[in-house]
Amino acid sequence: MFAHLSRWVSAVPQPITKIHTLTLFRMDLPKLLQKKQKELTRYIQRDAPRIIGKQALQHTQEAFTKEGFTDHTLKKWPEVERRKPLPPRKDGKKRKKKSAYNRRKILHGTGNLKRSFSYQADAQKIEISSDSEYAAVHNYGTDTAGKNRNVSIPKRMFLSPTMPAVLKETLVDKFTQDITNILAK
Repeated sequence: MFAHLSRWVSAVPQPITKIHTLTLFRMDLPKLLQKKQKELTRYIQRDAPRIIGKQALQHTQEAFTKEGFTDHTLKKWPEVERRKPLPPRKDGKKRKKKSAYNRRKILHGTGNLKRSFSYQADAQKIEISSDSEYAAVHNYGTDTAGKNRNVSIPKRMFLSPTMPAVLKETLVDKFTQDITNILAK
């Protein structure tokens, strides 16, 4: 009656009395950590400042393309008189179409201002600067421009004394990706 159970009991595996080890890989953890530390140090001291400088320079130059400064959101620059719509003529005739001069972007006269920016980067600081004598006047605005010091130039910020939030977010994403790649190698 229990014959079929005795066969089943004999088929049950017996307890393991000897443990076998299998080595899948051998790793020298201190050496690996030292290598990763060197790679991260090199990245932080050499690569990260260069990346910040390039991104900050690009952000500054994008202000000219977008005609405004972006911190959290884009804040458009004040419109220039030459692009404002002209009032209708009193004699009822149509006005001439505006020329390319009247349609061009703000602060794009010769393009020298936009191209005048450069960056200097090292492990301690990143500087974005312009060699243009009128960059600060346009960035901060003034009421004392012109020969008689009576011309008003509105503030058209393209370079901030602090890092804009949108640039900070871009850099955090870039650094996270790069550091993950370094550690994953």
